[in-house]
Amino acid sequence: MIAQLVDELTELGFSARSAEAYVLLAQRGEVSAQDVGKTCSLPRSTAHDVMMTLVDHGFARIRTLGKHRRFVMQSPSAVQSALDERRKEAEMRLAKFEHMLPSLRALHHVGGSSPVVRYVEGAEGLRSVQEEFEALTGEILQLFDYDAFSRCEERRATDRHRDAITGRQRMVRSMVVTRSDAGIRTEDRYMIRAIPSSLFQISGEISVCEDRVLLLSYTPDFSAVVIRSSVIADVCRATLELAWRTAGEIEKWMK
Repeated sequence: MIAQLVDELTELGFSARSAEAYVLLAQRGEVSAQDVGKTCSLPRSTAHDVMMTLVDHGFARIRTLGKHRRFVMQSPSAVQSALDERRKEAEMRLAKFEHMLPSLRALHHVGGSSPVVRYVEGAEGLRSVQEEFEALTGEILQLFDYDAFSRCEERRATDRHRDAITGRQRMVRSMVVTRSDAGIRTEDRYMIRAIPSSLFQISGEISVCEDRVLLLSYTPDFSAVVIRSSVIADVCRATLELAWRTAGEIEKWMK
C-alpha cells in the first residue's frame, strides 16, 4: 500500500522524495527532518528542504519546540485544493496562450518563409557543412565538377563524408561532370550519372537535401553557401530532377 501511494503521488506531480516524505508524514502525523532523513535515507539538510517544499505547497505546517522544528500533517484535502489551484492556473495559461496563438502563428509563417543563409569557407567550414548534411535523413541529390573535386586538397575529408553518408544507408543521386568516368566509386545507394565536361561545364557543386541547399566552390579555396528554405530547396530539387533525367538521356546517347 505504501509503495502504491508513493507511486500514485509521483504520478500527480510529486517528486519521489516528496512523495515518500508525505506518506511518512501521513503515517505519523508529525515528523522532524531527522526522522525523514533516517526513514528515507536522505541527508538531514536534504530532508529539511523536502519538508519545506511540502510546507510551501500547503501539505504540512511547522511547529516549533524550542530550537527544534517539527512538521505537522495538514488535511489530505490540501492536496486536492492544491491540484485544483494548479488546474485553474493551467486553464488561465491555456486561455492566455490561445489568445496569443494567432499572433504566434503569423510570426511563424513569416519566419518560416524567410530563408536562412550561412556562408562558410576553408576546410573547417566545409566539414561543418558536411556534418550538417550527415545529420539529415533525406535523399541527397547533387551535381558537381568531379575533376575539380578530385584535384582538391580536401578530397580525403570529402571521401570520409561520403563513407559516413553511405554507412547511414542514405540514398544519394550524383551527377558528375567529368572528362572521364574512370575511377568513380559506386555503391548500391549511390546512383551516379556521368556528364561529359565537353557537353556541360560546372566549377563547383550544388546539393539538395530536405530543406537545405548547398552551393560549393572548390577553387581557389573551399567556400560555400548553405540555404535553409523549403521553398528554395523544392525549386532546386525540381531543377536537379530535370537535370537527372537529362543526364540519363545523355548516357543513352553516349552509348
